[in-house]
Amino acid sequence: MGSPYGRRLATAVYLYSLTRDVPGVQPPELFGASLVPGDDPNLLQKALDGLETACWYLHADVRGYRFSTEASLVKLIQEAESEISVTKARTKATKILTDQFRDSTLKVRRHWDDAKVPDNAEDAWLVVMHWDDFGDPRGVLPHGAIPSKIQELWERTPSGGVREYRNRLVVLAPSSGSHDAMVRAVKTHLALEELSTSSDTLGALTPEKRAELKDKAKESALIARVAVCNHVNVLYVPMPQGLEAVQLDQVTTSSVWPNQTDAILSRLAAMEKTLRAGDKAIDPAHVKSKLGDLMNRPQPTEELVRAFARRPDLKMVFDRAQLVSLISAGVRNGVWEYQDPDRGHDGWATKERPGASIRLAADVLLHPPGSAPSPAEQACPLCDTVHPGRGCPDEALNGTPGGGTQLGLQPAKPSVFNGTGAAGSAFAQARGAAADLQRESLRKLKIEIDHLGAGGGPELLRLHSIVPAATLGADLTYDVDVIVTLGDGPQHTAKVSYLGAPGDYAPLREALKQLLGPRESVLKAAVTAVFAVPLPLSGDAVERFAQAARDTGPTKCRISMHTESDE
Repeated sequence: MGSPYGRRLATAVYLYSLTRDVPGVQPPELFGASLVPGDDPNLLQKALDGLETACWYLHADVRGYRFSTEASLVKLIQEAESEISVTKARTKATKILTDQFRDSTLKVRRHWDDAKVPDNAEDAWLVVMHWDDFGDPRGVLPHGAIPSKIQELWERTPSGGVREYRNRLVVLAPSSGSHDAMVRAVKTHLALEELSTSSDTLGALTPEKRAELKDKAKESALIARVAVCNHVNVLYVPMPQGLEAVQLDQVTTSSVWPNQTDAILSRLAAMEKTLRAGDKAIDPAHVKSKLGDLMNRPQPTEELVRAFARRPDLKMVFDRAQLVSLISAGVRNGVWEYQDPDRGHDGWATKERPGASIRLAADVLLHPPGSAPSPAEQACPLCDTVHPGRGCPDEALNGTPGGGTQLGLQPAKPSVFNGTGAAGSAFAQARGAAADLQRESLRKLKIEIDHLGAGGGPELLRLHSIVPAATLGADLTYDVDVIVTLGDGPQHTAKVSYLGAPGDYAPLREALKQLLGPRESVLKAAVTAVFAVPLPLSGDAVERFAQAARDTGPTKCRISMHTESDE
């Protein structure tokens, strides 16, 4: 029974088990009967824990500790464990590992199933290595040299060529020294799983023991998952000097994730390695200095996506909208200029004219500052002549010389202007249409989205980012209708409807974010802002809305602008 503490405790429990009254002793009384001056109570508690896992006929229940002629669950579990081979335990652990790491923002490749990891700029990969890949150590040394198998996987494509997009690949490997602990935990889980489903075993147990056995089996499944995660816990991350090994935090029963791939993303974010929705924006000047000569000549905006995918000294991009924001910030700060050739002069965005809607594509370009041509003089929409800084010529307006500057009867001009598509483009369409008809003030702004499928949560956040809830002089109304599919059956749904002010919506924001998550949904939502004092269409406030639409607005929406009328 090990230490003197264990012998003393076992003797005391045995004596209390011989009483004619209800046998058993509670821990405080047991400690009082066993302690002598100079004893450490912590060691006594540790010895008692050891007795519980070692003594086959020791029972612990509401009556306390007692010995009995009836075998305890400890004996049954240990006997069942002895029947389970290490090979069987490792096979089960492999299945747990497969289930624990699934596709998320990172796509998962299991090295034992398929070692072919594509080399492209679009997908980000998590490659999970198996303990059988590392021979007898069954793992890697967290602070040792990078194993050649992992280094080659990072540097080479499946066909043997040089991997170009190395910043889209992280590798997870088991650590040596923790394999045996994982196998023991999985063997215990398998033993409890078999016992809890054996009719013979259950029939020989009391109802209390049957309930205890089922609880232990359920608990052991979670403990086995934790043990597998704690064994496979060395993450290799692309960094400026090459791959860097990072040992993940210890996983507990309360910190294990339903999909442990999300824990990898969380760790990458803590290392400031990710660029996701909500992450801090990066400085475009810093990016330009990193890319060097590449940005000193015209480049497709899509090349920026590829540059981030190639270079381990940059962040891993998981939200392309962050790159749109980066390009837009670079234009505003004069780091580069943007050109959409299909739109002619209107397709340029510069520090002086930052209004274009940014796209990531092969047919739109980034130029060094000073590349944009001088803007062409625009013809007047009323008289179709060019007269900068002057009123329309009388002849053009009225058809007779000296006929005055008053127009004849004109058809009523509209006061509501619409735009559709990506938020930045839709905002520019609506504001451009209003400006073309010489509208000057914005009285009401409405943004609507109609989203179907996964990704409703980010779209809702983007919708609410265009006009901040704290905007002075604006009366905001949120309108949200969402139907979320739960589980596998279409009949399992959650429906939420809201119409009201942003302040009352605040308690719903986090709940809706969790509900939508990665689930399929039908989302219809709108933000309506009515301005007590109309805002100048060319003013700073409206430009801030336009900038937010370009940087963080929905990927598809309808925008309506209500301006002053002719009446």
